[in-house]
Amino acid sequence: MAPLAVTMLFGRVTRAQSSDPGASFLLVPFDPRSVALGGAGVADPLGTAALFVNPAAFARLTGRLVDVDYAVDQQSSRLAASFIASSRVLGAFGASVYYDNLGTQELTDDNGVVTGNLAVADYAYAASYAVGFTSRFTAGVTAKLVQYRFDCTGACSPLARSHPSTGAIDAGAQYDLGAGKRVHVGAVVRNMGLRLQFKDRAQADPLPTQVAVGVGWDAPNVERYLPETSLRLAADATRGLGVPLGETVHVGAEGTYRKTVSVRVGYAYYTRATGYAGLAAGFGVSSTRLTLDVGRQLTTNALFADKPPTYVGLRYSF
Repeated sequence: MAPLAVTMLFGRVTRAQSSDPGASFLLVPFDPRSVALGGAGVADPLGTAALFVNPAAFARLTGRLVDVDYAVDQQSSRLAASFIASSRVLGAFGASVYYDNLGTQELTDDNGVVTGNLAVADYAYAASYAVGFTSRFTAGVTAKLVQYRFDCTGACSPLARSHPSTGAIDAGAQYDLGAGKRVHVGAVVRNMGLRLQFKDRAQADPLPTQVAVGVGWDAPNVERYLPETSLRLAADATRGLGVPLGETVHVGAEGTYRKTVSVRVGYAYYTRATGYAGLAAGFGVSSTRLTLDVGRQLTTNALFADKPPTYVGLRYSF
């Protein structure tokens, strides 16, 4: 195999011999609104980032909608598509597919002759359900099938044609405080499940399980100074649960004019260095049925210096 292909394929297997979790792509942001808010969204009542943030937010949605999010950076391109149908009586049901394309690589023998091609990708298939127990309290759960895919053509090892997979569960809740419901609190446990196994139990990675809590605040009296404008502030904190993920802190602010145009800014602080920390910003434009969101990481580490992560989302309600 070519050196890069060896790294792509066997790097995940050897990681199982360390204490690092597998399926780390589950922690990589992809929703442009959440990214622009610095990753804060556990208590967000809008529900647009519920797939990997807090499934309880699905209960806030009404009617039916299709949501497509796309992200690209130096390492990969990612696509997530969701369909959500909600009812005041039955609650909200969602189905989602997440695809992380890590690229392809030619395989060569010792003489440099091309013998095949290796494609590596991450997948997550999700089904969600959320319900509002009262006008203030919502809860939700997401069941996910998490999968690594190694697809190889030509002369390949058995491992290069494998599809290791496992199941995971997210469970969360949200609650609104105050007479005007201006304060939102939320909590969620993400990625609870069995290890992602390769060849045997010794070569299995624990999932990146984490617990997160968040708070949001809709600032009062903003329209007194800026007519038809609202301001929402949000903050989250996360910590690994049984795995060495460390702690993260996320803060963000969103200003919206006439419920149509939104401007966002946020900051994410990670105690363990990643490419997805630092300052982020973005905007959103909404009509009656269509919403366009854009987010971008403004500060990244050297890994993404040539191509800072950019996120685009399109949502249609009907």
